[in-house]
Amino acid sequence: MKGEFIKIIEGCFYEFTLEGELVLPSGDKYFKLSDPNGYKHLLNADEYRFYNLTKGQKINCRVDHINCTGKIFIEPEHPIYKPGQLYKFQVLGYDTIINKLGEQEKIVILKDHFGNKIKTSFDWSEKDLDELEARVIRIKKGQIYVDAEPQASCFDEIIKNAYHSFRISGLRTLSQKYEYYILKDDLDRTYHLRTKYYQKYFLKPGQLVRCRMIRGESGFYFEPDHPFYTIGETYAFTIVCRTSIQKYPEKETPALELQNDYGKNILLPLAILGNHDAQKETIECRVDDIYRGSLILSHKKSPFELKGLLLSL
Repeated sequence: MKGEFIKIIEGCFYEFTLEGELVLPSGDKYFKLSDPNGYKHLLNADEYRFYNLTKGQKINCRVDHINCTGKIFIEPEHPIYKPGQLYKFQVLGYDTIINKLGEQEKIVILKDHFGNKIKTSFDWSEKDLDELEARVIRIKKGQIYVDAEPQASCFDEIIKNAYHSFRISGLRTLSQKYEYYILKDDLDRTYHLRTKYYQKYFLKPGQLVRCRMIRGESGFYFEPDHPFYTIGETYAFTIVCRTSIQKYPEKETPALELQNDYGKNILLPLAILGNHDAQKETIECRVDDIYRGSLILSHKKSPFELKGLLLSL
């Protein structure tokens, strides 16, 4: 690779180049993209058929996730919608469904700019709306997910990295797919927190939760207090086994799998451990940060990042 290596970080945007298309024997079509370091990635062309992407085009993409094999999952910037913003949508209809909790839930069916249908929770009483204002919460695989009951929020007043208290008012499943805790501040303003990352926090409606507000390149998110670990403290972690990891764009490297009772187990590269006794059953690590419920650790004075080095439960 020519030029300086650019570190790829989850949650940040990078410029990718569309090199061309690849058609599989099944007929499925993929875009071939190259990242800033020249490494190749595939993107399902059908999911972005409305984006008008062309060969040679520079595409601003968000890195959603880097898994333990070094594979990068990206989301091209939507040509119309931005997460966190309010937009007006045409109302196509209403319905009542049985949600994942086994309860009846009223939904509204909306249409986006490209004619795609969006189904989302909405407590309607009259079916007389021609359009509805909704907040875009998430964009994944070209599909937008919205909150059709977007009560007031005030993110600009929330201080970066400061702690704020919220009450969990309930759960909401957006577009019948992604489940969120609904957070309320003391002025009854509404915020969202993905349940997926905090299943072992045992959060429930009615509970008070303290969160740290973090602003990243792609926006903001809340990180609730961990039920056990505190940032800046050192803990003894049980070594489960020896294994290996592959972190973009490097080859496989030896690692230790550490037990984490409050989320996904942690993969720790052996290279940063120095003279650690391999026969020991535990290792002391400092909690440098917590990201979506996952621990970012350092051993002694050698910090390392574990975003994307977390095992699936």
